Amino acid sequence: MKQWPKLLLAAVMIGAIVYLCRSHLGRLDLLLQVKPVWVAITLAIFVLTRMLDGVVFHLALGHLGVSMGYYESFMIYTIMSYTNMLVPHAGLGAPALYLKSKYQLNYSAFAALLIPTIIIQMACVGLVGLGFLGWRAFTSGLEGAWPLWTAFAAVTGISVIVLLLPTRVPSSWSGRVGNFLRNFGSSWSSMRQRPRLIALITAVQLAAIFLRAVRLDAAFAALGVHASFSGVMVAIVAAQIMYLVSITPGALGLREAAITYVYAVLIGTPEIAVNAALLDRMTLMLGTIVIAQVGLWQFVRPVLGRTRNLPLPAGPNR
Repeated sequence: MKQWPKLLLAAVMIGAIVYLCRSHLGRLDLLLQVKPVWVAITLAIFVLTRMLDGVVFHLALGHLGVSMGYYESFMIYTIMSYTNMLVPHAGLGAPALYLKSKYQLNYSAFAALLIPTIIIQMACVGLVGLGFLGWRAFTSGLEGAWPLWTAFAAVTGISVIVLLLPTRVPSSWSGRVGNFLRNFGSSWSSMRQRPRLIALITAVQLAAIFLRAVRLDAAFAALGVHASFSGVMVAIVAAQIMYLVSITPGALGLREAAITYVYAVLIGTPEIAVNAALLDRMTLMLGTIVIAQVGLWQFVRPVLGRTRNLPLPAGPNR
């Protein structure tokens, strides 16, 4: 029941976005003209992107001593994305229970481990956004893009500051917040002692950003539009930031609004951007739902089925 206020607010926000973008929805018939081969291409790129996300997940878990294979990491990460599509920011639940049951990894350690990888990802997103926005300004000129400059600079600055801050947490800080910060500090402190791991995670995150841009570019191509790849890059990293602030499932609506806004500022054809963003969203949802069902059946169901009748251990790691 606690999720109902969030879901209601999410529905209101999606409705508001649709209302504000109503003038750009007149050409949705273009989606009906997309050939199946383009859907297959975007799905293939989506799977490759999700595999890279699984690699980051594998590396992060390996840092904690969890020996999870690449395929299993790919599936569990997709399940995490799948649950976020249903309830905003609820993606840790099923994977955390699975990791606790199979690998004895408690929730706080798991959550604290993911934060450094997310911060590294956001630092990459901000830097890529600033870089390609600067390239657009240098090659084509750019006006009225100050919100993008501000957003990318803020994301980059905050991410770098958090990564460089001391990791010690005062012992007087107790409760969930204190324990979480203490686990995060411990996790990031030990990770910082492995610069090769950080470099590898960063490289994989950058490759994943590139593939997301390629997928969005393919969505534009499916509509018969040759989009500027630098503009597509700026749009996709702006869309990625929406996951941080979204209260809608999977940043639904906000992500598409970001792509449309960026493309309108850089190119000036929001109607095409709406169609491309929706096609990319449909690809993302279809791929996530299908893969997650396989992962739930192959990995989560057997593990949780064996442990659901067993009493949970007492203590803070429950």
